Amino acid sequence: MYPIPVYVCAKRKTCVDSNENVKHNECMEDRLTVVEARRRIRRAVSEGIVTYAVPHAIRRLEQRNICMVDCENVLRAGVVEEPEWSGRSWRYRVRTQRFVVVVEFLSENELFVVTAWRTS
Repeated sequence: MYPIPVYVCAKRKTCVDSNENVKHNECMEDRLTVVEARRRIRRAVSEGIVTYAVPHAIRRLEQRNICMVDCENVLRAGVVEEPEWSGRSWRYRVRTQRFVVVVEFLSENELFVVTAWRTS
């Protein structure tokens, strides 16, 4: 039986197995400063690719009555907080007065939305 993959890197290779064992280090991204993360997030929204976790992020958006336009507006104009290590990658919260969107970077121009929620 094969391990169940839980994370796919930008190269579309499984980097972490179901026990969160890293299979190769080149996919482990360095922690970005808040300024660099903000620059990459805004570039991904305007010129790159924004993908959503299926089914988790899509379900949460539907449950919380948040649309993808709301998420992209948060990513364009929100405040990026210091990253948190999730066990397999750095996650960045982007916050406005009404929403929080949690993202990971898959590559320089590809952003992965993990989840989102309303703050009020």
